[in-house]
Amino acid sequence: MSFYTFSFNPRPRIFVFAVLTVLTFIALTVWGTRFYFTYTGDLISESKAVSIQHSTDKICLYGNLAANNTAAYKFALFKKIKPEIITVGSSRVLQFSQQMFTRKFANLGRTVNVLAEGLVFLDRLKTENLKTILLGVDFWWFNPNRRAVPGQSGKLIKIDPNNPAMLRSLARSLITDRHMLASAIDRSTYSLCHLGLGSKAYSSGFDKYGYRFLGSWIATAKGGMNDYQFGDTFSRIKKGRKRFEYSNIPDPEKIAQFISFVDLLKQQGIKVIAFVPPLAPSIIAKMKKNGGYGYIEKAIEALKQSDIEIYNFHDPAFLGVNDCEFLDGFHAGAVVSARMLAHMAKANDDLAKLLNHKEISRLSRLGNQATPYVSEVFKVKETDFLGLGCKKN
Repeated sequence: MSFYTFSFNPRPRIFVFAVLTVLTFIALTVWGTRFYFTYTGDLISESKAVSIQHSTDKICLYGNLAANNTAAYKFALFKKIKPEIITVGSSRVLQFSQQMFTRKFANLGRTVNVLAEGLVFLDRLKTENLKTILLGVDFWWFNPNRRAVPGQSGKLIKIDPNNPAMLRSLARSLITDRHMLASAIDRSTYSLCHLGLGSKAYSSGFDKYGYRFLGSWIATAKGGMNDYQFGDTFSRIKKGRKRFEYSNIPDPEKIAQFISFVDLLKQQGIKVIAFVPPLAPSIIAKMKKNGGYGYIEKAIEALKQSDIEIYNFHDPAFLGVNDCEFLDGFHAGAVVSARMLAHMAKANDDLAKLLNHKEISRLSRLGNQATPYVSEVFKVKETDFLGLGCKKN
């Protein structure tokens, strides 16, 4: 029987060289990724993004996929503009634009997504020139069966180029989204003043006043709103979930919390004009047939009794709107937003003095249109992107 012995002779230099090589490769990869996404505008600070947007007369959209930093971006925008009038609320107020007003305006949509964010918003608000707030009030804020959550603006997430999670998120989007990948390869997209690969690929993002452009979403059948033929919103109503929970009685505590928020704004000398954004007519019809939403009108009536100036557009039938003028079941487009302003101005002389009535009138006459600014700026035809049989002008 013979025995073989194996001897291991370690080579420290080779081992150290191999480790350093791997670490160097990782460092270069991270540095290169960070450099690239800073170059595209995805990893620049919110204040720098706003500064770039306001340094040019060209349309310059901002939208990144690194993190949900919308609140931080909007507060940076507010600080830059120093507006006299703003819109505040969730994504349902994003279709109000500077063109609709004659005074300095900023759209701070998605800074108060839930009622709990109201006080957080107030703490960050600097009211140097601010005189008027158009406050969008979502009906589900007063539903006792909807769990209160702190929302995103309470955290105020900011872009951090050193955050590995943000780098991973951007890399994942680039790899999994063929449009973004094509945009990354196509050098012509870099000549556009769009900050972030997502905005470059889809012409989608916020303009320098906070208005939300949807770009090529609206030029594509079965667009990116994920509510084709209102299927998603109808499903929410049927199942009573995701903002459409059932209740016939509003939550008195939430009503009191909202009233306190408005009172605090008034104490700072700010005029508050509240409004309930509309739902598409087909959605209203479905909710009425369901019968599980009696709390909504009761909550609005309670707010009116508390001396809050509030306009109820929840059922927008009196505005003469139709389904084709919505982005999805519960997001109204720019045409509907203009009609809301026109209606409020009839009852409020102070607001009427702030509006660009020529532009409001022009938009109000554009039937069946959801995003006319996208069509006009990017020269694309708005399609029937929700599959509702809409005949677009």
